[in-house]
Amino acid sequence: MEAALQALRQEMDPARVRWEAPAGGYLLWLELSTDAGHEELDALFRRHGVRVLEGSRFFAGDPHCKALRLSISGLDEPEIREGIRRLGAAIRTLPLPSGADR
Repeated sequence: MEAALQALRQEMDPARVRWEAPAGGYLLWLELSTDAGHEELDALFRRHGVRVLEGSRFFAGDPHCKALRLSISGLDEPEIREGIRRLGAAIRTLPLPSGADR
């Protein structure tokens, strides 16, 4: 988990994504600041070689549609860092939502 958190701090643009360190386990939740829909995000992430699950699959009726669930279980540290590097590169290409602070 420490490798994942370090990679998030290095690779993510805080204007486009936020997260909190979990109290335990092997799951991370990233909240995106974007107007892009799930299909657009899925296509973007696939082009960067990353698969993620949208949060709305886990929270029926909850507005987590811009949250991503990342599982790092079963991955070694180089795989975690590479996946987060790819994810960060994809997220940096997203435009900020209208009215967002830059």
